[in-house]
Amino acid sequence: MKNREHSNSGETWSPKCSIAIAGQGPLLDRLWNIVSRSRFKKALPQTMVVAFLRKGDLADDRRESLLKSGLPVFSSCDEMFAAFPDIRLVLEVDKESSYYAALRAQAPLDVNILNSQAVQFICDAIEHGQFILDGAMRLMRLRQSLTTIINNLNSDVIILDSAGTTLDVNDHFIKRLGKKRESLIGKPCETLEGPELCCNKEDEGECPWQAAVRTQSKYSSVYSRVHENMLQYFKIDVFPLPDDGGRVQYILIRDDITDAFQLQQRVQQSEKMAAIGELSTYIAHEIRNPLFAIGGFANSLLRTAGLDPSGREKAAIILEESQRLDGILKSILNFSKPVESPMGEFDLGQVASQTVKIMSMGDGNRHIETKLSIKEGLPHARGNADLVKQSLINLIKNAQEAMPDGGIITVSVRKTAGNLELAVQDTGTGIAPKVLERIFNPFFSTKSKGAGLGLAMTKKLIEDMGGKLEVRSQVGKGTLVRVLLLPALAVHDEAAEQGSVDTGEKKPQQRLQP
Repeated sequence: MKNREHSNSGETWSPKCSIAIAGQGPLLDRLWNIVSRSRFKKALPQTMVVAFLRKGDLADDRRESLLKSGLPVFSSCDEMFAAFPDIRLVLEVDKESSYYAALRAQAPLDVNILNSQAVQFICDAIEHGQFILDGAMRLMRLRQSLTTIINNLNSDVIILDSAGTTLDVNDHFIKRLGKKRESLIGKPCETLEGPELCCNKEDEGECPWQAAVRTQSKYSSVYSRVHENMLQYFKIDVFPLPDDGGRVQYILIRDDITDAFQLQQRVQQSEKMAAIGELSTYIAHEIRNPLFAIGGFANSLLRTAGLDPSGREKAAIILEESQRLDGILKSILNFSKPVESPMGEFDLGQVASQTVKIMSMGDGNRHIETKLSIKEGLPHARGNADLVKQSLINLIKNAQEAMPDGGIITVSVRKTAGNLELAVQDTGTGIAPKVLERIFNPFFSTKSKGAGLGLAMTKKLIEDMGGKLEVRSQVGKGTLVRVLLLPALAVHDEAAEQGSVDTGEKKPQQRLQP
C-alpha cells in the first residue's frame, strides 16, 4: 500500500499531499463532512485523506461511514506510518489535549500534526467561506434569472442613477433601437431616444424619472407621442431602488399600450354606437314628425301671396333650418343602422380614378393639385365599390378642407402586406395629437358646420367590409389616411362542392363570393 495509486479521468497519479485523521469526537464528523465532499476533491485534486487513526472504539454509524468510504482504519500510529510512509500531515480531532502529545511523540519528526484547536479553526474557516461562496452563487443565479426575465420582457427597461445617467438597458430596448449596449451605457437618458423617452414635453407634464427622484417613491404615468407620423401611447413606471450604501438607482419600465388603448377606444365606440342606436329610435318617433310639420307649414307660408318680405324671409329661415335638422337626423339614423350592402369584388384603381376625376374638378379655384398613383397588376378588392367611393369622397373632401391656402393631395393605390391600400395624403395643417385620438368619435368635429359623423361613418363603412382605416398626422406637415381592404382571392368554392362525389377530376377554381 506504500505506492497506492489513484485514477482521475483515466490517468494514474499519486497524491502529492497525503493526510491522516487521528482521534474521534464531534470534530471528526465536521472534518469528515468537509473532506469527503466532491467539491473538496475537485478543489484539491492532489490532496487526499489516505488513513484514519482511531482512538478506542468507534460508534457504529461512524465505523460504517468509514468502511463505506474505503478509508483504512488503524489502531496504532506505527501501523499507519508503516503502511503509509508518505503521510506528511496528521489532523488531530480528539477532544482530549493529551492525545496530541502522544501523537507527537510517536510520529516521525518530518510529519506535521495540527491539534484539534487548529483543525477546528480550519473547519470554521472552510464552512464560513463555503457559506459565503454558496450565498454568492445563489446571488449570481438570482441575478442571471432576473437578467433573463428582464431581457425577455416585451417592455423597455432602463436603469438610471440619480443624475439620469444610463447604467444599463435590456435587450428589448437595444433591439428596438438597433444600437449596441456600449453606445447607450453612460449616456444621459434624454439622449437615448430623444426628449420623448418617457414624457411629452408639449404636455408640460413632469418627467416620471424626475418625479420618482423628487418623491423617492414609485411614479407612473401615461403619455402619447407622434412617431413617424403615427400616434403612440406609452405607460411609464419608475421604481427607486436604494442600496445599503445610501445610493439610489431607478428602474424605468416603458410599455407600448397603443393596441390596448385602441381596443379601449373600440369598446367605447361600441358603447357610443349602442347609445346612438337608442337615441336614433327616440328621435325618429318623437322629433322627426313634428319637424316635418314645421317644415310643411313654413313651406306653405312661403306660397302665401299676401306674405310681406319680412315674414317671407323668416319663413324661409324656418324652412332652411328644418331641412338642415332633417339632414342631421338622417345622418344619425344612417349611422346607427348596420350597413347592409352587397359585397363583391371590384377594381379599386378604377374606383379611385373615377372619384379623383370628380373631386378634382374645382382644384384650380382652390389652388390644389390632386395627384393619382395606381400600381399595375393589382388584384380586385373585396367589398362594396359604392361604399368605398363614398368613403374616398369623404377623405378627399377632408383633405381639401385641411388646405385652405392650397396644397397637394396624393391618392395612391397599391398592394401591401397582403392587403390593398388606398391612401389619401395632403400637405395641410395636420392634426394635433389630442385631436387625433378623438377624430373617430361620433359628433366630434372641429368644423363650425356638420354633425361630426363624416370620419366616424367612413371608418364604420370600411370596417363593416372587413377593412381597416388608419390615420397618421403631424401638425404643420399634413395628414395621411390609409384604407386597407382585403383582396379577392381565387379559391375553391367549397359550398358548391358539398354533397358531391369526388370523381378524381379537377374542378375549375372559382372566386370566393362573400
